[in-house]
Amino acid sequence: MGDGLVTIVMITDDGKRAFAKLGLRTQAHTLDMVSQGARQIEIAHKLGISSETVKQHLQRGRAILGVPNTVALAAVIVQQGWVKVDSLS
Repeated sequence: MGDGLVTIVMITDDGKRAFAKLGLRTQAHTLDMVSQGARQIEIAHKLGISSETVKQHLQRGRAILGVPNTVALAAVIVQQGWVKVDSLS
């Protein structure tokens, strides 16, 4: 799996605001996997990246969304359906 750039688009419930962030494919995969309940070590192993890289991706996601922890990050992702990763291979 390459680490090309992907676009992550987030739209609020009212449809008035959108947030588009160009990020690395592993960042999108990390957020997708954490929203499905995967642990950091599982994500690192599956994506072939270090646990520290996973930690950095999650910290960045929390900062962007303004949530205090990874559980809240996953909840927002699931509730809003914000992360859609095309072509997981």
